Amino acid sequence: MRKYFRKYFGKELYFLQEKIISKPKASTKFYNLFSMDCINSSEDLKKVAHNIVNGNYSFLGNNIYSQPFPNWHKDYQSGFTWPLISYNKIWDHTPEKVDLKYPWELSSLFHLFPIATAYAMTREKKLCDFYLSHLNHWMESNPCPYGVNWCNPMVVSLRLIILIETSSLFNGAFSVENRESIEMGIWQHLLFIVNNLENLGISPANHYLTEIVGVLWGAMYFDESNLLIRLLRKWVLHTLDHEMMRQVFPDGMSFEGSVSYHRLVTELLLYSAILLNKNRQKLSVAYSERLHRMLQAQCLFTLPSNLYPHIGDNDDCRLFYGSDYYTWNKRDARYLLAIGAVFINDSDLLPKQKDTHELATWIFGNNKVDQLAQKTPRPKQGLFALDSSQFYFIRNDEDCLVVNCSRPSHPEYGHTHNDTLSFVLCLKGREVFVDPGSYVYTRDKKMRNLFRSTRYHNTLQVNNEEQWPFSEDSLFLIPKGTPPKALQWGSSNKEYVFTGEHYGYTRMPGNIVHRRTFRVEKETFTVILRDDLYYRRVNEVTVNRLQLNTMFHLAYGVKCYFEKGAVILSVNNNAPPLFALYFTPENDLSVCLEDAWFSPSYGVKLPSKILIFKKLSSIPFSFEYTIKKL
Repeated sequence: MRKYFRKYFGKELYFLQEKIISKPKASTKFYNLFSMDCINSSEDLKKVAHNIVNGNYSFLGNNIYSQPFPNWHKDYQSGFTWPLISYNKIWDHTPEKVDLKYPWELSSLFHLFPIATAYAMTREKKLCDFYLSHLNHWMESNPCPYGVNWCNPMVVSLRLIILIETSSLFNGAFSVENRESIEMGIWQHLLFIVNNLENLGISPANHYLTEIVGVLWGAMYFDESNLLIRLLRKWVLHTLDHEMMRQVFPDGMSFEGSVSYHRLVTELLLYSAILLNKNRQKLSVAYSERLHRMLQAQCLFTLPSNLYPHIGDNDDCRLFYGSDYYTWNKRDARYLLAIGAVFINDSDLLPKQKDTHELATWIFGNNKVDQLAQKTPRPKQGLFALDSSQFYFIRNDEDCLVVNCSRPSHPEYGHTHNDTLSFVLCLKGREVFVDPGSYVYTRDKKMRNLFRSTRYHNTLQVNNEEQWPFSEDSLFLIPKGTPPKALQWGSSNKEYVFTGEHYGYTRMPGNIVHRRTFRVEKETFTVILRDDLYYRRVNEVTVNRLQLNTMFHLAYGVKCYFEKGAVILSVNNNAPPLFALYFTPENDLSVCLEDAWFSPSYGVKLPSKILIFKKLSSIPFSFEYTIKKL
């Protein structure tokens, strides 16, 4: 519904409002997120800024060189360039095998933030000149509301925030003419978002939330003497609070079922809270409490490897880059945990590594970060659960098992995969069995569907069927039925236990149920995994034997070889073995290693391996594996 509203009315409403509402003045009482006084010297940041000035851009797996300016309308992966037409007609001019995300990511202008922060440190005229010429070229090439870079209101919102935060860091370096031009650009962005909110339809989600956050920045930036600005401030404060409660489970997990999107949503809500705090706006107690839980959830997902698993979709979206613009690992959320730790005043969240504190020091100053770092965090050891979203964790300082028994609050739409009862495992600080990620969206339907398939997760597959069948053309739709259940979750003196089951295969004759149990020995962190299949309606069974495949996706770089009843794992061919997976050999069981892919970030895939146990079996079926450190 909202798509059609935007297509037929959004443009007209934007032009009408632009004509009858004059641009408000910028507020003299606005405090932006990042303070010039807190941005300290960093040679790495200077190098990054100069690299960008020299025309080197990095985004979505692409490293491109473009001087003096990039092509803002180009998909650098396929080479396709969109015409400069009305934003509501762009979708009609988008062929298959091209990816809108590439121009969107470049035109979010994330790369201008390192330029602005480096200028705040050095006051180099070269950086200011680049910023102005770059921004002017973008505005001339992308008049509102024409072209590919206006067809996604979420991207417009991200760009609006970047414009406000970066321009504020130049502190009087602009001429009056340049300042007015930037303010007009900010005003156009704000009006466009207000008239194109994605708040209707089946499941308003991270797009709508990002647009609310964009309105928040715009409404705080302009002076409240303007009636529209006053109304927007009132609306956005209420709506932001409402969306926090709607889009985030009580346990702190984003309702879309993706760890990467959880990081993005946490980032948006955390930055909003800090901005409101700096501008003397009160947060509700409920908002503050749920934000704290969101950060705790992100901390739980951070493995001993310091990275989080790509459970569900990932598109690399992040607002502010520092000196890690070229080097950020897209599975590293420690920069965010550092910011949240200082804001919430929770030392348990603060990463030990000081190089992850850069953005936190730019927001709060070195003193606050250092004071929190002196506190001793509590050890992360034992059982942890996100009860509402049904993620379960068993961990200590060097080992971690994450069990996915989740489903999003909406049973069809979201960013989940066919990964129920899948798991990831980290031992001795190393990832052993991983989630392969998501790779791409619209550019390659075949790969998109492969990465979200049952085969591409550490779970059991029956007769090569999907847990939940999906259409090859509906790239963000997996119609899921009865939600999975956690049946047992607890510990004894010697071990931790989780048992859960899912009902994706109950559509098959006999109503097949998959039950999976993990037992983890406390002293050694030996993992015993048991799979069971049973019929709920035995009298409906017509097939005696079924093909059962159980997948274990090896972490990138992990090697293995076979022994009788064991798979021995090491980090490379010459290193001593670190782990072993033991099983009971059977005549009709085959164990093989097949080629696969692992995607560490959007648009990137690396060759990897799947360890697959294949068995033709009748039901009821039981099989057990033991994963042990050597």
